[in-house]
Amino acid sequence: MYDHGSTNGSDAASGGIAVLPNPILLINQRGMVLDASQGAAGMLRVPREELLQGGWLRFLKDAPSITNQIADAAARGITAFDFEAERRGPDGLRFAFDCVSLPDRSGHFSVTLTEGARERHLPAAYRGTYDRFLEKVDGARAEGFWMLDASHGTVTWSDNPFDLLRDGEKEAVISEEHARTRFHQEDRPKLIEAVSSCLERGEPVNFHARLVRQEGAIRHVVVRGQKNSDGTKIFGVFTDLTDEINADMVARETADRLSLVQEASKHGVWDWHIGREQMYCSDHMKRTLGLDLRGNGMPVSKIMDTIHPDDVDRYREKLRACVIHGDPVNVEVRVRVPHSHVEWVEIKAALGRGPNGQPMRIVGTVADITSRRRTETDLRTAQAEAEDASNAKSEFVATVSHELRTPLNGIIGMLELLSHGNLTTEQQPLADTAADSARGLLAILDDLLDLSKLGADRLELSPETFDPAELARGVTRLFGPAAGKQHVSLTFEAGENLPPAVSTDRGRLRQIISNLVGNAVKFTRDGMVTVSMMSETAADGRHMLRCRVTDTGIGIDGETLNTLFEPYSQARSSFAEFGGTGLGLAICKRLAERMGGEIGVDSTQGQGSTFWFTVAYEPPTPASRSVPGSEASAAPAEAQIPALPTPDRPARPAAEAPPASGHDPAPAASAAAPEKTTAAAGSAPAAAPGPAPEGTHRGHLLIAEDNHVNQRVITAMVSRLGYSYDIVPDGAEAVEAARKGGYDAVLMDVQMPRIDGVMATRLIREEERDTGAHVPIIAITAHAMRGTREEYLAAGMSDFLPKPISVKALAVTLQKFASRAESDSEEEKSTAFAAHSA
Repeated sequence: MYDHGSTNGSDAASGGIAVLPNPILLINQRGMVLDASQGAAGMLRVPREELLQGGWLRFLKDAPSITNQIADAAARGITAFDFEAERRGPDGLRFAFDCVSLPDRSGHFSVTLTEGARERHLPAAYRGTYDRFLEKVDGARAEGFWMLDASHGTVTWSDNPFDLLRDGEKEAVISEEHARTRFHQEDRPKLIEAVSSCLERGEPVNFHARLVRQEGAIRHVVVRGQKNSDGTKIFGVFTDLTDEINADMVARETADRLSLVQEASKHGVWDWHIGREQMYCSDHMKRTLGLDLRGNGMPVSKIMDTIHPDDVDRYREKLRACVIHGDPVNVEVRVRVPHSHVEWVEIKAALGRGPNGQPMRIVGTVADITSRRRTETDLRTAQAEAEDASNAKSEFVATVSHELRTPLNGIIGMLELLSHGNLTTEQQPLADTAADSARGLLAILDDLLDLSKLGADRLELSPETFDPAELARGVTRLFGPAAGKQHVSLTFEAGENLPPAVSTDRGRLRQIISNLVGNAVKFTRDGMVTVSMMSETAADGRHMLRCRVTDTGIGIDGETLNTLFEPYSQARSSFAEFGGTGLGLAICKRLAERMGGEIGVDSTQGQGSTFWFTVAYEPPTPASRSVPGSEASAAPAEAQIPALPTPDRPARPAAEAPPASGHDPAPAASAAAPEKTTAAAGSAPAAAPGPAPEGTHRGHLLIAEDNHVNQRVITAMVSRLGYSYDIVPDGAEAVEAARKGGYDAVLMDVQMPRIDGVMATRLIREEERDTGAHVPIIAITAHAMRGTREEYLAAGMSDFLPKPISVKALAVTLQKFASRAESDSEEEKSTAFAAHSA
């Protein structure tokens, strides 16, 4: 809608009579049309839009006189009046306009139109005074006639008023007092005053009144009349406006309801007739956009000026799509409202079509969303800060891990070399204990690194195809010696439906099982630990592995169960005496969830516990199904190769070594293992070759390492294994040395001054394109983060070894890439790459 000089009093009624077929106008004191029914537009032969734009008077002759008459009636407080007017043009149509003041004291009038000459049919008793009556009453649209005979105190009514009142007793003549009782009690004083003024001073009778039916219903009428020439009688008419007034009241209620809804929902309403320069804006919308509150009609250009210049084109495009395709408008734009908090608004709108389906108007809402947008901005900022903090924490943990692994490399390497030396029986346990303690520290470091990656959602999974039963058997064999010391029977049971090959992250699955089995063995004395695994189908159709680890140990109390899977929970529980950081179960929980499953526990204190978990898997493809992963080939070298023998001491079985960190256990697979496997306390894989016999030369190496301690560790190890070497302190010198050639392999530290190991490898590979040479480059890194494998392979490296370096892992890797010894077998050349990358 649009403003037509209306005041706030018109807002409630505005829009309420548009659909009525009756010819009705709603005008203000200046004669401007506030609303018009379709019936009025049709009768006047004027488009309704032009009526609303104030053009109705220009279609009538003597418009100034009509305007003055309306203004005079409003100024004098006249509640009802009428006039006739002739339409301009050759047709010369005449119309009668009956005006009644609205009961809301707004000063507006409801106007009922009548087209053409008026037919005035009076009862036969009135025919003698018809002409004078016609003159005096001005031919109002009569729906009932009346005559007051003051000399006799009687009132004569036609049948119409009785029909309005639904009065079955239609008496032609009734007493003046009886007639007065048919009016509403509040309107009787007004009736008496109007009759007295007419008889005494000749003022016409013209007022709004309410007739009361016998059942109490109200009929709204306009009562008009004029006295006759002798001053003893008043002739008049009733005009029934009940339907119009009721319609107006409904319109007002609807408008009030809409206004309340707008205020409650904080939405402003707008209505634009496509192509017009003006649009209707509700008061709430004007307040939101900081517009002038006088009137509801606003220039479209002024509305567009409130939108931020950078958002105007986007908003216009939405409007264009609405008009052309009928797409609803839903857009958020910035606005420029002086001296207001409003910065963002949400605009929604829909297309209204005409009778023939053509686009006619767009009606929509405007809502202030500044607070929501600020909240979203604050949330994004907080999220970015949290991510920055998480990244900083991850980088810190990675840096600390690197810095700790560097000295650990020296400690573990030297202890390992020392352990394989000529120690006395008293010295050997001391060296072994020190080495075990260093490896325990390394396991804690691995747990912290895993927890950090899981917390930052940076842990990546590496699915591969393998036999799940073989993996579980390998874990039970790994913990066999520890279980034997506790007098615990450790067994594995494979379900009948367990597939021979699955595709999921083998290293992480092994890590979960190893952690649960390690805990079960640790908390059980003289009992049983049973590991079982089966396959099942989840409700969503996914393939799941379900594993259970049941023990007959000490059990867990209810209070501890509630926090069992929280980080560091062991430190504050009654199980602290058993040692550990309390990170293992927290890591298992996050790993299980990361792998699409869950984890839980059932336990009774004093009777034992059952830990269970599920992980999702995919059936392997035909290509991968033919060569399932072998625990023997994929196990880390630390597990596959036992301690190097010395002349005065035989090799120590690997199974006697304490378990490595959870994601790096050491099973030795057997394809022919039965469905139920029991771990023997002394079982161990066959020993791999030890140090080279004296005089054996297995190859010549280039070692690039900047840390002096690590230089001593690596050179001692490769010497023990039968390799000669050259050593350089940085990547730049490594490139120069490799250019000269003559090396069977390069051991390349990743983090070095001048040029790091990754860049040095790229430079070496670039030069090899011209020479056709290709020397194996093995990365040595303290960055044991998942993803490093892909980075190093992309740079051209052949393999990598994580720090701390194990003599056994180094032996396997060098056997694969650099050994010249004729006795090297294919088994000895198997790589520990996959295990280290976990």
